[in-house]
Amino acid sequence: MARELMSKRILNAEQRAALGAVVAESAYLEHLIEKTIEYLARMRAGELEILVSKNIMLGAKINILEGLALKRVKSKRRKEKLLSLTKRMKDNNTERRNAVHGIWWHTEAVGIINRAMGVTGEPEAKHSSGGKISAKAMMGLADKISATNRDLLVFSIENWLAPARARRLRKALSKSEQSPPTR
Repeated sequence: MARELMSKRILNAEQRAALGAVVAESAYLEHLIEKTIEYLARMRAGELEILVSKNIMLGAKINILEGLALKRVKSKRRKEKLLSLTKRMKDNNTERRNAVHGIWWHTEAVGIINRAMGVTGEPEAKHSSGGKISAKAMMGLADKISATNRDLLVFSIENWLAPARARRLRKALSKSEQSPPTR
């Protein structure tokens, strides 16, 4: 016998899809944060897992990234940009935590019995820390997380990946100019 999901009693299909998008976009951002930490800490791929448990929360990873930005990024412009991104990540993460880990209820309903009796209201999630987010606010959260992820990726490419590729190319070209032609 199939049982109705509790979330279906509180959130409509569009809201449940938005919550799923928040989870998915957060996973993409978390992966990029881990790769950025590895780059700034001069680690090889996978070495972060040796020092930091895979179970560490996203907020802690953002704090590590922020600390590395302060210590390792020398350019004032780059440092300010990366710190601006970590600020956005922190703001988004607070909302994400409330949406993902909070308990969803209707604001005018105390429990399922009231909901069954037709008491409705705007759904909102309340987190044990006291934070909350409305379904309406949650609907745009995935877009904000995705935009931050995209901006971090662009920042990484522009500041580290592309310049490194250009240096390798210049080095390869200079070696080819120095070596005698082969016949």
